[in-house]
Amino acid sequence: MGTQDDAAQRAARERGAKVLRDLLARAGNLAPAEVARRSEFSDQTQPISDQTVSNLLAARHMVRRKTLESFVTACLHRQDGNPDLPGALATPQYWQARFYDAVGRATGPEAGLVRIGRPPGTADTFVKRPELAPVSEAVEAGQSVVLTQRERVLSGLGGVGKTQLAAHYVWQVWRRPELRLIIWVSARDVHQVVTAYAQAAARLLGADAGEPERAAEQLMEWLSVTTQQWLIVLDDVQLPTEVLPWWPEPTEAGQVIVTTRYRDEGLWREGRRVIEVGTYTPEQALTFLRGKLAGHTGRRRRSGPSIPPDSQLSELAEELGRLPLALSHAAAYLLQEGMTVEAYRAEFAEYRTRLEELFPRPAEFPEPYPDPVETTWAISLDLASRLMPGGVVPAVMLLASLLDPAGMPRDLFTAPATLACLEELLGRAVRAREVRRSLRVLHRLNLVTDDQADQWREVKAHALVQRATREAMQHDPAAAQPWARRVRAVADAVVDMANRSFRPELDESLRHNARALIRCGGDALWQPDGHTLLFGLGESLGQSGHVHAAADHFKELAATAAERLGAQHRDTFLARGRHAVWLSVSGRPALAAEQLRSLIAERTRTCGEDEDEALDDWGNFAAFLGEAGDTAAALREFERLVERRGLVHGPHHRKTLVSRGNLARWRGENGDIPGAIRAFRELVPLFERECGPDDEDTLTARGNLASWVGEVNPRAGLVQLSKLLPIETRVLGMANAHTLSTRRNMAMLLGKAGHVQRAITEFTVLIDDYEKFLHPDHPQALAARSDLVDWLVKARELPAAHQALRSLLADQDRVLGPDHPDTARTRHLVKLFEKRP
Repeated sequence: MGTQDDAAQRAARERGAKVLRDLLARAGNLAPAEVARRSEFSDQTQPISDQTVSNLLAARHMVRRKTLESFVTACLHRQDGNPDLPGALATPQYWQARFYDAVGRATGPEAGLVRIGRPPGTADTFVKRPELAPVSEAVEAGQSVVLTQRERVLSGLGGVGKTQLAAHYVWQVWRRPELRLIIWVSARDVHQVVTAYAQAAARLLGADAGEPERAAEQLMEWLSVTTQQWLIVLDDVQLPTEVLPWWPEPTEAGQVIVTTRYRDEGLWREGRRVIEVGTYTPEQALTFLRGKLAGHTGRRRRSGPSIPPDSQLSELAEELGRLPLALSHAAAYLLQEGMTVEAYRAEFAEYRTRLEELFPRPAEFPEPYPDPVETTWAISLDLASRLMPGGVVPAVMLLASLLDPAGMPRDLFTAPATLACLEELLGRAVRAREVRRSLRVLHRLNLVTDDQADQWREVKAHALVQRATREAMQHDPAAAQPWARRVRAVADAVVDMANRSFRPELDESLRHNARALIRCGGDALWQPDGHTLLFGLGESLGQSGHVHAAADHFKELAATAAERLGAQHRDTFLARGRHAVWLSVSGRPALAAEQLRSLIAERTRTCGEDEDEALDDWGNFAAFLGEAGDTAAALREFERLVERRGLVHGPHHRKTLVSRGNLARWRGENGDIPGAIRAFRELVPLFERECGPDDEDTLTARGNLASWVGEVNPRAGLVQLSKLLPIETRVLGMANAHTLSTRRNMAMLLGKAGHVQRAITEFTVLIDDYEKFLHPDHPQALAARSDLVDWLVKARELPAAHQALRSLLADQDRVLGPDHPDTARTRHLVKLFEKRP
């Protein structure tokens, strides 16, 4: 027994050493002496000798935790603090997790089985199909599995049960202790795949989920090397090429299941089994209907068998094309109504004729049209509307058809703006309880799924049902509102809920739903001009820390606006202006200023030099000049802008006062602090008179005055901010960016007033609140972390400052980019720390 144990330990040590040798190779094949030398420069880990390094690589001893930390840190960082391994692999947590994984010790923020996402519930009458046997065989054999359909149904859309087949298998292994990771994710939108992977990496490897792509890359690397078992399901892939970067290679430890409507030879390759899924066979369809209708008694038939005869069920199945989704609609209807099969078939024929008249079959479609799902959908929706008269049910179904099929927040359906949307659609007041009842009715008839266990993604709808809903309602001549107005009303509701949200998980779900609405809303969101949702999605990306993604979004939006509305349309100009703003935030203020210079010239030629938006762009242009380092130019531009605002709006207009506030700020930034204080002392009473004492611009001016006073007299500035903070908390809320900014300024003045430890405490608490209310990668959160480092240095807490600096540098490099001025400053400080004796 002892010999077996010794052999197992030696094998575990060798697996761990293999990970360390991999790290060493990726870091440039460092010599043991170089690793030992680097380990001397870290305040967070203990130095190790070159002999210790050699022992680690040769698997001579079991590795102690502190020794492992020292080795990994030394390999990842040079003396100047620059990571040797860029990107996803440059984190100690990743390599430590890989090491412990290799030696057979589960580590990370969450031990045990990690589940991301949730498969749909298995149908209550699940029919065993031959297609499922190869799934189990392939998964057990470690092969990647792709489920496709044999026949094209509803112009190639789904409904044949691919997702149910995959879900049936996943539920079988859902609680197996030998699995380390299960991911179920809708792959219709690649952003959802990246988000799910990032969440898994955070829980498995301690990765930062705030930067999804980097964390997802860490997970992909882990999947390729781990010996722990994992299972990933990519459900409803639209184009395999879109998810190819996130399509893991199956290994001895891991399996992949993909469901897709895509059919191409490119899916076939060695090690991958493509299983074509068709409609039910006649026997399977009969088995399904028997199981669903067990105990069925038709109200229109007072005597006879409880289950309709097989002959009737077979005829019904054939009429519905043996399509599982259509059969489930019909069965739910029969159970709800207690109707005979003959009566249902008569209704089906009537509805089909009506739909064929409304939507004539195009000549290029040889198969029957409309397809069975469209007809069964229409019958079931009519029943749902009869069960709940008043028009709420179809309106809720419309809402569900426009959003993310993989999951919509249930609260969105009862939010005030949604109720207002429904009121506009129906012409009467709608209560939240009506909407909740409508969801349950639709759930009962298999038109939506109301899964309250999946928070912020509770309501789901099959893409086929969504399309049938949109196509019918888009061309409904009896609709009270035009289609474009209905789509924009739904967009209004999504925007309103996003504006009220302070939960990162809800924000993420709303971004997915916004993308879905943009995809299927089409022209409606551009009539008569661009909807706020189009711009709000970009702002949400930036405010959640994805500043580069926000800049890319607005660049693409500007191109789309130019194509749809024209290059000189206001929305095109607006998108270009927001692109410049996020360029500046992402560390490119000089480029942003140049883009605005061009934009202002075009606006002036098109709309005139006094156009309000052009003046707004001028203000951003001046600020970007200052942020790029030319404070004198910023000051000159704001002097000219204030003069122009006064002529256009008047000397006491809000926008003139705001521009005067920006001018005062840049006076202070240019060295004239007394001039800045005098200017703000003049401005505060003007804001109070013109805008009101509790107006956000008034509170901002008061905060700026207090901050500049604090530059001269920290205690006096602190007193002013202490009076301002309760007002901002009451008026704006504790989660508002302005309120958090005031707290940051107070913490800074506490330190300047000599209360260094109190400043450190305040910054520590404030950073937690930034991460809770905004996002860990929000630019203000990163700036507060930089401030904390400054005060840790002043308090001589150098090890803590060094650790905070290195963590901050990694996040700034990832979020802002290596060339951002803040990143460059932090990198310089890290170098100074590394060079100190």
